[in-house]
Amino acid sequence: MIQAVHTSPDVSKATHDDVGGLEPVVFLARGARVMLCANIWVEVGLVNGALGTVMPVVACLLKSNSMAVS
Repeated sequence: MIQAVHTSPDVSKATHDDVGGLEPVVFLARGARVMLCANIWVEVGLVNGALGTVMPVVACLLKSNSMAVS
């Protein structure tokens, strides 16, 4: 489970619709196939319909008990 980390006070108040349907928690498994449903970063190919595979995730616990993923 990956918990979202809010970096702005306004973000934590945003509704599901305000953030384009993003969920605050995402359940992923290594090897899972994923597909983007929006253009996130067109210049590097993160576009609607782009496919990928979840690779091992490295996470660290922050002082606030939130998790940052790299």
